[in-house]
Amino acid sequence: MLEMIIKTKSIKRVALSIIAAFIAFSGYVNALPIDAYNQYKQAVKQFRAKEYKSAQSVFAKLADEYSYAPAMLKLGVIQQKGYLAKPNYERARYWFKKASELDDPEAQYQYAKMLERGLAGEKNVEAAAKWRHRSAELGHKVSLYDLGIMYFYGKGVEQSIETAAIMLIKSADKGYKYSKSRLFTMKRLLNAEKEKGDAIAHYLLGTLNRKGYAGFRPNDADALKLYTYAAEKGVAKAQYEIAQFYYYGRGVKKSYKKAAKYYKLASDQGDIFAMKKLAVMHLNKQGGLSNKSLEIIPLLEKSAAGAHQYSQRKLGYMYLTGDMVKQDKKKAFDLLMAAAKQHDAFAQRTIGDMYQKGNGVTKDQNEATYWYTLAAENGDKDAKELLRRANNTNE
Repeated sequence: MLEMIIKTKSIKRVALSIIAAFIAFSGYVNALPIDAYNQYKQAVKQFRAKEYKSAQSVFAKLADEYSYAPAMLKLGVIQQKGYLAKPNYERARYWFKKASELDDPEAQYQYAKMLERGLAGEKNVEAAAKWRHRSAELGHKVSLYDLGIMYFYGKGVEQSIETAAIMLIKSADKGYKYSKSRLFTMKRLLNAEKEKGDAIAHYLLGTLNRKGYAGFRPNDADALKLYTYAAEKGVAKAQYEIAQFYYYGRGVKKSYKKAAKYYKLASDQGDIFAMKKLAVMHLNKQGGLSNKSLEIIPLLEKSAAGAHQYSQRKLGYMYLTGDMVKQDKKKAFDLLMAAAKQHDAFAQRTIGDMYQKGNGVTKDQNEATYWYTLAAENGDKDAKELLRRANNTNE
């Protein structure tokens, strides 16, 4: 997930804010009956085994009956690659668009490519940039790279070296090798801006330094100097990074008080990660902070509204149990669902529990099993055990 990276009082530049509230995750992990989900998984195995005809019939059924975005994506790929006949770009574009509208990041990536190249329709670079933004919001590493290149050249977007660097760093963080190689060019350009006193360039060079990208050897002391310059100029993300240094004692003496100070500065500028950290510090009474609900809940609410996964899950569970807030199972379900759609295993298992027990929702064993299955696939050991017991009971 991407947060509002740049927010500065003294410098106005083209910068990216590509996440807002819950919109980025509306509908991507749409629930299926467990039998239908198992059919989808079997069809994926057939697809990988090149049994395209059998797989296609299942994908078509799931797309038609459940508007299931991953099935639509697979239908688009079959048409695009011509696995059953000649490539049909018109049908591929149709399926990629439908899945894109349900926030499937791979479909958005594929649809953007077709828009940019004018395949089976009019070429539209601006629309391609829009869909790349949405795919990048969902963490697609190649969309992040492509978007970085678009910002670098000003193709379909207003040119911005800083925003290009942000996208490429995010893509590199996900292991995309082409982004890592491109960052060498960005380093040279950012150094030129740094010499002019540019605060954002200082922040970005600090990040390259800390992560060891673009030929830097990771050096906390040098990164901290660069972040400090940017933080003093009001760059919220630099303030957050300094807080991280003090919170974990990375290159400096650990100090919860100093960490809280910088988290607060970044939080006041809308950084959702800083809000979450500050809320956790309040909960744990770190740095002399109180654990009063009046301090904690607003931070979690704002962070959750910015689509921070932990905050959605934590706040959802608090509303479910009535911890620090008035119990509200509808709010709990909505927040947990938002986290579950970001593949949060704990949230998925908790939703499974709610359906199994009829706690705040209508009791539904099929829904419970579906969410337990997703949680187990995302590594939740308790969900795996629940499924194992259920399978033993049914044998």
